Amino acid sequence: MWGYTCTGCTLFAKSFHEKVHPLFKDNPNFTVVSVMLGETSKTAYMRRLRQEEGVIYTYPDNINLFGGSGEEAGRAIEKYYSINAFPFILLIDKRGKIYSSTIPFFTQPNSPNVHKLIALIKKALNES
Repeated sequence: MWGYTCTGCTLFAKSFHEKVHPLFKDNPNFTVVSVMLGETSKTAYMRRLRQEEGVIYTYPDNINLFGGSGEEAGRAIEKYYSINAFPFILLIDKRGKIYSSTIPFFTQPNSPNVHKLIALIKKALNES
C-alpha cells in the first residue's frame, strides 16, 4: 500500500521489482497487489499508474487498486490496519490470512533487508 507522494514508496517499489519480483514472478502462488491509499484523485492515480510523470510507484504486472481520497474503502483499510505511514507492506498467504505485517523495509536493491524479505517469502510459500 502506498501514498501518492511517498518517496520511500517509489524507492521500495523499484528495489522490490528489481531484486525480489523476478525470483517469484513465475510462481502461481505469488502475486503482488499494489494499493494506492493516499489523498489524491483517481485521475492523478491513473497518471502514476501509467508512469506519465516519470515516477514509478507500481508496475503493470501487479494487481493495481485505487483507494484514494474520499474513497470509503481506502479509509477503512487504513483504519483497520492502523496505517499511519507508507509504504505499508503485508505478506498474505493463499488462504487470505496475513502471514507477516513486519516486512523488512528497504529502499536500495543492495540492502540486507532484500535477502530477509526473499527468505520470508520463500518460507511463506513453503508453509502455505
